[in-house]
Amino acid sequence: MSNFAKKLKSRRAKKEVPEMNITSLLDILTVLLLFLIRNYNTTDLNLDVIPGISLPVSTSVDLGSNAIIIQVNKNRELFIDNKLIATLDATGKGMEPLEKILAEEAKKQRAALALEEGNRKPATTDTKQNKQPLKVNLVFDKELPYEIVGNILHHAATSELSRFKFIVQGKTL
Repeated sequence: MSNFAKKLKSRRAKKEVPEMNITSLLDILTVLLLFLIRNYNTTDLNLDVIPGISLPVSTSVDLGSNAIIIQVNKNRELFIDNKLIATLDATGKGMEPLEKILAEEAKKQRAALALEEGNRKPATTDTKQNKQPLKVNLVFDKELPYEIVGNILHHAATSELSRFKFIVQGKTL
């Protein structure tokens, strides 16, 4: 064996493997994991609240879904997907454009359900897709009279959009 090989071997023998204390690393990873889980949001809903809406506060943790968004501010302006559709009177009248838009949305959701099921034909009344409730997200100003809210719910339900999700401001505990 050469002199160089002997020196290298003696150096390796003298070196001890240092102990690694990974407790601190595990503590950091645990805190990071808890932070990420706490802030994880499973919804694909992207909502831009229109100006002039003061959302009610709730402790609900149920999330909205990706569907049509109806918003009404305290000035009774009706928005669908952030587009001004109509201005309602004090009793909630003036929703004629809403009825047409909701009927079109129901058709779109039925067609999407048919595609998900692998059914390329139009859905008939006895199929599974027609029995599944269709979705609508609702954003109302907290000062809006219930009569207007009730009228919008009625129009959505008659258009077969009966799975309501009320979008509210979350209350931090």
